[in-house]
Amino acid sequence: MHGTEGTFKGKVFAVIPSDPWQWVVPLRGVNLRPGALVCHLSLEGGGAALEVQDWESLFQEGVNYALQVEGEGPHPLSVSVSARLSRRLVAPTGLELGFALPPDSEIDAWFKGGASP
Repeated sequence: MHGTEGTFKGKVFAVIPSDPWQWVVPLRGVNLRPGALVCHLSLEGGGAALEVQDWESLFQEGVNYALQVEGEGPHPLSVSVSARLSRRLVAPTGLELGFALPPDSEIDAWFKGGASP
């Protein structure tokens, strides 16, 4: 198996369409396993131009988002995938976002030891 289930410290970028632009939002990977990815959107640091409620309106449960997932290690991971937001929790430092990954994604192939994305 190429990937290891559990803690994922990689980078994730979510694309939020907004006519006529797209927002690219950096997230911190928290946990990765076949079929699921959990990320954290930090709202600490005083530089956030939006409030928690604004971010909640941008990340809607049940909506698909384009994600760029990047991980390092002996078997690096760099894939783009469309994933449905299945869970959104307000945490003391930001939002915790849980994404359901499609079963045939390159991430699943990475876990199974198939072709490295």
